[in-house]
Amino acid sequence: MRHIGGMHPATGLRPGAGTRQHTILTRSGRSRRRRALLLAGAAIATTLVAVPGGPALAEPANGERITVPRAGARNAGWSGTPAGLTWLSGASGDPTITGEFATWRNNQAQIGGIWSDTSIDEMLNMWSICPLGNSPALNFVDWNRPLDVAIMIINKNEGDSWGAAAKGAYLDRWSKNLDRVKECWGTRDPGMLYLRPSHEMNGDWADWPVAKGEEADYVKALALYSRLRYDRLPTAKIVFSPNDGTSEGLADPKDYWPGDHKDDPSTPDDDKYVGLPVANVYGLDSYNKWKHETTPVGVWGEKIIPYFERSRKLAESLGAPFAIPEWGNSAKDDDGGGGGESPVYMKEMYRWAAAHSGDPRNPRPGQLLYEIYFNQWKKYRLTEPTLQPETAAAYRALPWGTTEGRQPPRPGPHPKPSLQTQVLAQGECYGSAGWASHWGGTVNFLQFVPDAGARCDLAASTLAVVSGGKETSTSFAKATTCRQSAAGAAPCLVDRTAPASVKPTFRFVLCPAVGADKIPCRTFTVEGTA
Repeated sequence: MRHIGGMHPATGLRPGAGTRQHTILTRSGRSRRRRALLLAGAAIATTLVAVPGGPALAEPANGERITVPRAGARNAGWSGTPAGLTWLSGASGDPTITGEFATWRNNQAQIGGIWSDTSIDEMLNMWSICPLGNSPALNFVDWNRPLDVAIMIINKNEGDSWGAAAKGAYLDRWSKNLDRVKECWGTRDPGMLYLRPSHEMNGDWADWPVAKGEEADYVKALALYSRLRYDRLPTAKIVFSPNDGTSEGLADPKDYWPGDHKDDPSTPDDDKYVGLPVANVYGLDSYNKWKHETTPVGVWGEKIIPYFERSRKLAESLGAPFAIPEWGNSAKDDDGGGGGESPVYMKEMYRWAAAHSGDPRNPRPGQLLYEIYFNQWKKYRLTEPTLQPETAAAYRALPWGTTEGRQPPRPGPHPKPSLQTQVLAQGECYGSAGWASHWGGTVNFLQFVPDAGARCDLAASTLAVVSGGKETSTSFAKATTCRQSAAGAAPCLVDRTAPASVKPTFRFVLCPAVGADKIPCRTFTVEGTA
């Protein structure tokens, strides 16, 4: 099977799908693919495992048990943007609710993540943020910081469709959902709410997939939900949130960003919405799995460039800030997708995040607004107990959400050349070039990373990409992002995309300056494979 949107050829699953966090068992033992986080009410059998947002939840099929800490002191109230904060950084899971996550990383969780998407009943009750009565489970009922909430708005398994949704069939249900959100959020600032209706709609594991041909219906349905949001919680944000891989037969999310509200003659009194954004934020869920990367070149070439950076650039072109509602490193391979320690993944993710952050109070298009680590299942969890102590230590050492204070750790050993990567080392200014197949084409990438305390000035360097017999040149003097001087800065990147059938070749002249020493220019050629 050909790779479709990052899908695995043997299993047909996109990276990180399946048992990553989408498989639970119902009381009958039938496998479902929803997250082990929330539950559908206090009536569920007491033999199930208690989790945040509801009284209990079935144990994941792979036997990983989610433990629930005793309810303790909640996090203090959100009191504005702390000094030096350049993006909102947080996590999902009980340790975030109790404050244990903040204590562990010595840095407050500036945003939390939760799900209300396992059933329509759960969506109507919103157990993720509403009081749970006598239930011992934890949720975000007392949370007073920004919060990302995934919400089910249709369920195809129960006969719903995007076509019916576009015609207004579920307006009453959605109104009740948003009324419940408003009621339970209470006096807290609704501007801190990031609502993700029908997230990961490009995955066949979801109950609400958007098939090819349903794009217009999805956009119309989301616009109807957005109008109800503006009526009740006008400052709450809607997050358009696909997964990093699109399942075969489903629509590509880049083709159905909802844009702004348009005049709709079929909907009375819609003038007040025209021109307002349907979705306020472009988000992406992505995990270090399928395949699992442990080197800087692998992390950038297989994770950051094709998924995070390209989606961030897409968000910028659409005029929206960017978010990562779910990300994490898989500590073990229990489904063929790879796993294990990867401290480099944490370090390089931080470099990239810090390079694209800004003022979260006034985010720009393409700016990283927030990221939420999936600190939930055992194989992803960073807080104790953890299966990945080295990776957890690397995460913990970084000042997430701020570029001030502690400097990022120095990079590890320079990655070694492979059949697909040639590494260029010049003193403390080093780079790498390579290629990887993504999105139906070949992504050619070139990166340079200044080591801590080094100066990597590439202004005199040039790059030629030979593709299909044609050569294109780029001067780094015109690419200011490649004039690196700050210690711990993110790699500067140059990428080109060619058809999958083309064999690309890099030929570039590297003239780095390290400190006061001028290193002679050198010419490198890296040949790719189609």
